[in-house]
Amino acid sequence: MSVEELGGVAERWLPQGTCAILAFDIASFGDASRTDDVREIMRDAMYRQIDASLRAAGVELGRCYREDRGDGAMVLVPPETGTEPLLTAAVDMLKAELRRYNKAAADVARIRLRVAVHTGEARHDGNGIVGTAVNHAFRILDAQPFKDALKESGAWLAVVVSQRVHDDVVRHGPGTIDPDEYRPIDIAVKETEGTAWVRVPGAPSTPPAHRIGAEIAERPAAPLSHGLLRAGGATPLPAEPDVVPLAAVFEVVNQMCKVPLMTTEQGRNQVMGIVRGEISGAVPRHAEARQDVYSIVNTCLDYPGGLRELLMAIKGLAGEPMPVMELERTIARVLPRL
Repeated sequence: MSVEELGGVAERWLPQGTCAILAFDIASFGDASRTDDVREIMRDAMYRQIDASLRAAGVELGRCYREDRGDGAMVLVPPETGTEPLLTAAVDMLKAELRRYNKAAADVARIRLRVAVHTGEARHDGNGIVGTAVNHAFRILDAQPFKDALKESGAWLAVVVSQRVHDDVVRHGPGTIDPDEYRPIDIAVKETEGTAWVRVPGAPSTPPAHRIGAEIAERPAAPLSHGLLRAGGATPLPAEPDVVPLAAVFEVVNQMCKVPLMTTEQGRNQVMGIVRGEISGAVPRHAEARQDVYSIVNTCLDYPGGLRELLMAIKGLAGEPMPVMELERTIARVLPRL
């Protein structure tokens, strides 16, 4: 599917009032090591990822209004789509899509994405979109503390929400939103000053304090990488985004497919009903058993402790027959730090 095949939306819906505003930006898109061909591949991948994430939230990109921004995009979402699924289902799917793409992409073509979410009045004037709310979305997207948050985390994705979105939605914790995953940053961009709230999916929201000499300095939060834990404790290991070897993933998938519970759609659905919603809701499901198991395992690896949670769900429903015990041994062998 090309970028053009995803477009053609202006004639379908034109903003004329309150709506959700999403602004996307690929970090370091203009890096000199990237050729125009590489940038075209990255842009095409970004639009695919945006479309998949919006579908997870219940709306197609083709039904939204969008404008291309070269190194990113602006997407305005019809008001019937609530803000909560954009912060949960859409973000979870975007994180998964970025991980899948970056695992296969060459280093020069990997995408690190910043996303801003705001709500407010926007109006199409026949030439494009006007509205203070649109300006504000790009101000928080371009804020240096937000750029620093993504860079210092080492993650593929970071999300910033406006004070309005935080006050109206995030702080109330609807659905699977966890307000503690967001931390405030100061915004000072052009005429805009105030506070916005950053979430780096998979990373702690509050950086630990470390003493340097006689002063206390904030150390940036490190991303959680596939739930890796220190032996004997629950302290996450700081790490760059970890890429589990594909051979290890397939070995786990092969063994999981030998568990009778995971060979039927009903059994897999029962297992995913136990796994926490932010994981199960991010899994692109498939009718074919092996593809579905691969998708489940791959998604669980995106979340701290996700694969362990999946194993516990399988053991809870299937008990500990030989295939389940062998699955546990396989995970311990090919992913020894889990």
